[in-house]
Amino acid sequence: MLLFGRRRLSVGCRLWAGCCLVAVGATVRRVVLIRGPGIDLSPAEMLGDAAGLDVVSAGNLFREHVERGTPIGARASDLMRAGELVPDALAVDAVAGALAGVAHGWVLSGFPTTVDQAALLTARGHLPDTVIELALVEAELDQNPRLAAQREHIDLVLPHYHERVEPLRRYYAARSAFHVVSGTGHREAVGAALVAIVARGPEGR
Repeated sequence: MLLFGRRRLSVGCRLWAGCCLVAVGATVRRVVLIRGPGIDLSPAEMLGDAAGLDVVSAGNLFREHVERGTPIGARASDLMRAGELVPDALAVDAVAGALAGVAHGWVLSGFPTTVDQAALLTARGHLPDTVIELALVEAELDQNPRLAAQREHIDLVLPHYHERVEPLRRYYAARSAFHVVSGTGHREAVGAALVAIVARGPEGR
């Protein structure tokens, strides 16, 4: 079993932002984080630390497959060298393989990005109980220097992002506890918002 793109964390009481949180108890939590254009996904690590969950980064996962020369990595490398996109089925194979060995719950960061990927992941037995979109709030954009510097690019891609992600929002809203939080604020504030949502549990949707 390939256990790439994640780190093992024990469940229990964690110190984070000056507070102690007993996050999940006996409940195995499964959390998906969707991000808007330019949004930093590092708060996923804060959530993992606070809630005792393994963080699975889709981007890191593929890089590690390629570096280790696994069959998935070799196939992905061949496709990328040919200028082709990695098919959804191959991407889901990589992610599902990583999630399958997680016993104490997970945070899946940056995947799925389309409703087709989400449906394939569900068919593999990995339906999250909680989905959180880290949204790009345009009114707050100029308050974040990193995002403000990317404003021209963000304005270009944002309509395409909403067009692609809206079916994904509807898919998960019908099946999981779905939340939207601003991802444009300070990373500690974003992390605190994620922790608060997961601490409430999916029944607190």
